[in-house]
Amino acid sequence: MRLERRRLTAQETDHEVLWLSVGLAAAALAAGAAWGLFEWPHLVCPLKEVTGWPCPTCGTTRALFALLRGDLAAALGWNPAAVVAALAYVAFAMYAAVTLACDLPRLRIASGQGLLLPARWTIGLATLGTWAYLVAAGR
Repeated sequence: MRLERRRLTAQETDHEVLWLSVGLAAAALAAGAAWGLFEWPHLVCPLKEVTGWPCPTCGTTRALFALLRGDLAAALGWNPAAVVAALAYVAFAMYAAVTLACDLPRLRIASGQGLLLPARWTIGLATLGTWAYLVAAGR
């Protein structure tokens, strides 16, 4: 695996534009709801309704709203993985904004097939760890 800095080809997806746009739109909606500008719909987790067990994303909305209000402790209590993902997105958004504003070459990870299995295991174990935390916390 190596990190490359290069210009995009015509066939490549511009991930910086795509995910910066999606994230900013989602953040604007979430901030509006967190600050009481409109009512966020109450969603029920189908897995929890049927089984009584939380899914690995249980508490994500509440964690993000707490993070937007500046309450890091509450956010971590609701779903620590959501907080880590949100902070990682903020770092990506800053990179994307600077890259787009300055028309810089894009960062891309060049990896071989040998890294796919470890990446899948890492994601799977992180998901199981989050789920175990939520079950232990009584979500």
